[in-house]
Amino acid sequence: MRLPLRRYPFAIVLLAVIPGLAASTVQTRQNSPRTHGGSISDVRVTETDSGRAVVVFTASGGLRGMVTLSLDVAQDGSVTGGDWALVSTYVQDLNADGSEAEPDPHSGEGSYAQDSEPHEEFIRIVDKGTLSGQVLGGFVGDGSNGASALVGIQLQLTAGTLSFGSVSTGTGTVDVDLGSPETQGTLRLAF
Repeated sequence: MRLPLRRYPFAIVLLAVIPGLAASTVQTRQNSPRTHGGSISDVRVTETDSGRAVVVFTASGGLRGMVTLSLDVAQDGSVTGGDWALVSTYVQDLNADGSEAEPDPHSGEGSYAQDSEPHEEFIRIVDKGTLSGQVLGGFVGDGSNGASALVGIQLQLTAGTLSFGSVSTGTGTVDVDLGSPETQGTLRLAF
């Protein structure tokens, strides 16, 4: 059956426009980076023989895992380059039925050592993959209590593996105050 064009011009316009709208929507979703972030703890800082500052910390929240920053720092404290990587591998607590367990807000670190009775642990090792790239800039300066701080460390994301395998570009920042009683900081990545 042939449709007369004069009676159904709206249908023909829709058939011509819908594929373009769908492509536009897909293009927009692919080009809109999503920001992932979290807090920083367990910070360790060392200096290599070549003078690079190496900062290692645990990231929690939206991006969990171990982060390593290898920084080139000038005499004035400015960060002139370097490399970074986030290895998103961690242990996830489970309930006996295999569902993800909610963290117990009343159990502190080391609470497992206080258990007097044998019990069974339910865990899963999660390996989401690695994100990595270059350090573009930032500053190592004075934080609270006269200790050092990493201020506005700028990250460029260039590669991802496993569940991050489709990630090849992105940006990020790291800020850490090493002088607070409990080291405080944030990691933000947009990809």
